[in-house]
Amino acid sequence: MFHFLQTLLAHDGYWVILIVVFLNNIGFPLPGDMMVVGGGFLAGKEILSLWYVAAIGTAACFLGSTAGYGIGSRYGRRLLEKFKWFKLNPEKVGAMDR
Repeated sequence: MFHFLQTLLAHDGYWVILIVVFLNNIGFPLPGDMMVVGGGFLAGKEILSLWYVAAIGTAACFLGSTAGYGIGSRYGRRLLEKFKWFKLNPEKVGAMDR
């Protein structure tokens, strides 16, 4: 598994870091932190640039958090009311508004 991730990061490293960290910050369970650490590891081996890894990781984190907030503020209430497996009653949902 480690060899697969190292190969993926070595060939398409910046794009992989961008996509995985972005989706991780939206809320998908992906290893965003480990991708940045892997990018730093490859930067130490001079395969990737440390400054690009840091800049892309920072930008993806900011954009993912902003997109997650936008999705939650626009569709959050409807999603909470639609999916009953959250086990939220109207009182709990109302308490979130305060």
